[in-house]
Amino acid sequence: MRCVPVLLGAAVLQLAACAPPEGEAAPDTESTPVEAGEPELQFAFAVIADPHVGGEGEHADRLAAAVAWLNDHQQERSLELVLVCGDIGWNEGLPAARDALDLLRVPYAPVTGDNEVHIGDEAAFHQVFADAYDTLAASTDGWRKAPLPVAEPELGRDVWLENYAFEHRGVRFVGLDWASRSDDFIESEMGTLHDFEGGTLAFLADELEDAEQRADESIVFASHIPMLMAPGAFDVAELSVLDGLTVPVQSKVAASFAGHWHTDYEGPDQTGGYDAFIVDATWDDDVVLWMVDVSFDGRAFSYAHESIVVPW
Repeated sequence: MRCVPVLLGAAVLQLAACAPPEGEAAPDTESTPVEAGEPELQFAFAVIADPHVGGEGEHADRLAAAVAWLNDHQQERSLELVLVCGDIGWNEGLPAARDALDLLRVPYAPVTGDNEVHIGDEAAFHQVFADAYDTLAASTDGWRKAPLPVAEPELGRDVWLENYAFEHRGVRFVGLDWASRSDDFIESEMGTLHDFEGGTLAFLADELEDAEQRADESIVFASHIPMLMAPGAFDVAELSVLDGLTVPVQSKVAASFAGHWHTDYEGPDQTGGYDAFIVDATWDDDVVLWMVDVSFDGRAFSYAHESIVVPW
């Protein structure tokens, strides 16, 4: 296994204590501020990105290996949640990827990628992962999902923006769909804010409206498109708009996790006030996943990261 920090690949231009007993309540993050104590492990979550399952074969086998590793290490690693950051599958591979992920012993949060969008599987993605979203709604607190579909004024058609949020043991996870709906080859690889009524930017703004009431470092973003400025992400103007939302509450926002770049990347102290992590694709070279241990000291959350290569 490999431990971070990890370096940005040249191909891109670009948390120990014991887990709390089962059923223990999440930390009280809204009471009068208290002095920080020793951080205590609350739980762990994992991140998978870019399985690229198009049907049976090696890509599906690689995803199955990642799922098997997570199940084998679920108890010892206090794993309670898996984020799946986009480009999960398309065509007959979409339900195949769902079937593999359904074998996880913990809930998982699927995020739309650009490939699902541009292959024409937006609506299918929503339908295939409906049960996964229902599981999150039933097993976490404060579940919120944007209504679908939503009218995209510039394109003049409906789009399926998979934006949702939920609470687990005091951490607010926010799944954000920044994937472009453009048919242009280059623009389709970039992020877009979806700045219209019912869009992703408005969903994020609503999520951050009461962030000051939260514990420090208690918000985590998950998307396919990285939330930083770079090719295959956002431009200067778009990132400035995002920063306008996150900077005022930066003490509350811990990190963003994404895929899309097919490499491991750790980018601390982004201009928006959070750390950015890109997780390597499971479909090519090594089968990689990211483990994150979440600790709480009575005032703020902290996170320990580990990039793991899974034998397959």
